[in-house]
Amino acid sequence: MIAKKLPIAQVYFGTKSFQGVIISNDPLAFGITAPQLARYFSSSFSTKAERKNGISKTSNNTTTRDLKRILGKDFKTSKSSIAGNKNHQVVIKLIDFELLLLKMALKGDPEAIQWTQELVGLSLYQLCCDAFDVKFETEERQEWLKIRQLSKNTFWELSEAIEQYYQKQGRKAEHYQYSQRFDQINEGLFGHKAKKIKELAGVSPDAETCEYMGVDALAQIKLVQATAAKRILRKEVHPKEAITETLEFIMAEPIDFRN
Repeated sequence: MIAKKLPIAQVYFGTKSFQGVIISNDPLAFGITAPQLARYFSSSFSTKAERKNGISKTSNNTTTRDLKRILGKDFKTSKSSIAGNKNHQVVIKLIDFELLLLKMALKGDPEAIQWTQELVGLSLYQLCCDAFDVKFETEERQEWLKIRQLSKNTFWELSEAIEQYYQKQGRKAEHYQYSQRFDQINEGLFGHKAKKIKELAGVSPDAETCEYMGVDALAQIKLVQATAAKRILRKEVHPKEAITETLEFIMAEPIDFRN
């Protein structure tokens, strides 16, 4: 059986653009081909190219090593067949690309800083929808997209606060230390960790949990993330303790993540 090639489109914003792919149609999920990262972010990615059949290009292995160096050794990559390309390419999800941009910008990568500045106030998900001509017509959908973007902003705020906390302790925050804290929020708000929420939503283990939550649920996530981030930064509270205190303050009992 021949694997279906993932559709691609050039995604534009401001003066920048990247090659996006549709990872899944049901549910709709986007990603970005990883080999192009070396062209855009030469300060963070190796530009050493491998020559094959007379063509020079950055290898999947080189890109994967760079991704693990930046995002942590636990970061997992996958290869997919892409339209218009004979070879399989590493593809990363949009949420991972956003985290990648944040980490590179925090380390002073000039290109990543420019990208981050041009993306302020924009949703990568919406940009990909525009590139692939996916239309949203209802006011409810627009409201959801707005609160989803706000929850992403506080996601990065909390991620940065966690990273800074461990830096002050003379340690490096590992990938699992981020995932544990966001699972703590899910369990506190909805009574389930991300894995169970995906099962209840009937989506794949690789799906982004928040893409299947309702407006009220996303608003609660935004509030907890923003409040916990402030406690970590201002009072130097351990991330787990900061989230526990925030949940105790705002919550009476778990709510349905679909609401």
